[in-house]
Amino acid sequence: MSVIPAAPVRPFTNATRRWWPVATLCLTLAHVGCQGTFPIAWPNRASPEATRALKGGKQLDSAMQNYQAGDILKALDATRRAREADPSLASAYELEALMHADLGNRTESIAALRSAIAAHPRSPQLQSAAGRMLIDAGERADGLAAMQHAVRLSPRETRYARDLAGTYLEAGDLTTAAAVLTAAQIQNPNDASLPVALARLYETTGDWQRAAEHYQLVLQDAPRNAVWRRQQAKCLYRLEQFPQAAAEFQRCLETDVAALTVADRIEFGDSSLRSGDFERAQWVFDELVDEGYQTRDIAVLRGVCALRLEQPDQAEQIFADALARWPDDPKLGLLLNNSRQAQSAVVPAGGVADWMSPVAER
Repeated sequence: MSVIPAAPVRPFTNATRRWWPVATLCLTLAHVGCQGTFPIAWPNRASPEATRALKGGKQLDSAMQNYQAGDILKALDATRRAREADPSLASAYELEALMHADLGNRTESIAALRSAIAAHPRSPQLQSAAGRMLIDAGERADGLAAMQHAVRLSPRETRYARDLAGTYLEAGDLTTAAAVLTAAQIQNPNDASLPVALARLYETTGDWQRAAEHYQLVLQDAPRNAVWRRQQAKCLYRLEQFPQAAAEFQRCLETDVAALTVADRIEFGDSSLRSGDFERAQWVFDELVDEGYQTRDIAVLRGVCALRLEQPDQAEQIFADALARWPDDPKLGLLLNNSRQAQSAVVPAGGVADWMSPVAER
C-alpha cells in the first residue's frame, strides 16, 4: 500500500460483510484455499494431512457461501467444523473473527484472532492481516506486535512494512512510520514503492526537502510518470527552488498535457516569473484566463508579467479590470498606480514585494 491514512476504526456492519471477506481473506487463502473459490494445492490424497485439508476446505467453502448469503450463524458453525477438521486452516480463524464481529461478539472475535496469531507464528500474511484486524477492534498493542512480527518474518516483502507504517501514520506517529519505511528501504533498495511511500509521508509532514529527494529517486526509475514529477515540482516550489520547479512543471506538460491542475499551473507560472522567464509565465496565466479562470492571484501575476515585459499599458488594463472585480483591495490599487507610472521593466518594489512570496503561502 501507499502510506495513506486508512478509514477510521468503526464497528462492523451488514455492509461490511460484503467486502471484508475478499479484502482480508485473500491474504491467507492463497495458501490454504477454499474449494470452489481459490485453487488448492492438495497434498498426497493418501496422507492424513490430505484428508484433513480436504474436509477442512469443504467446510470452509460452505462457511464462505453461507457468510456471503448473510446466514452468519450457519457460516460460523461451518467455520468451527473446518477448524476441527483441519486446525492448520489459518483462514478459518480469520473468518470466524469476522463473523463474531458482525454479530457484535467483540470478545469472541478478538479471541479468534489471537488464536490464529498463536497457531501460525511463521505466517507473515496471517500475522499482518490479523494484526490489522486487532487494531481495528481496538487491541492496538497486540495488533502492532503481530504486524511487526510479519515484517521481521518477511523483510523482503515490503507490503508488510508499508502496512505497518500506515497504522502508525493513522495514529499520527509520523516519526515511527518514517523509521519503518526507511528501514525497509535500506533492506530493499530496489523496491520502487518505498521511495513513493516515503515521499508522500514527508509531504504530509511538510518536509519538502526529504519529499523532493525521494521523488527524485522515484523518477530515476519512472521518468515519464507525470504524477510523481508534478509532486516533485510542487515540493521544489515550496522550497523556493523556482527554476527547478518551473522545469519540472514544464516536463509534466510535455509528458501529459492534462497532468497539471489549475493550482499547479498557477505555481508553474509563478515559478517561471520568479525565474525570470516572463514570457513563459505570461503564457501560462493567459491560458488560464482564456479557459475562464479569473482569480485575484492570476490577475496580479499576469499584471506583474506585463510589467516585467515592459508592457505597462497591458499591465494597467489588467490591474484596472481586477480592481473593478475586487474594489476594496488596496494592493491592487497600488499596483495599478505603479503600472501607470512604469516607464520600463523596473517596477517600484513597494508595489510588488507583497505579492512576490510563493502563491502556495498566500
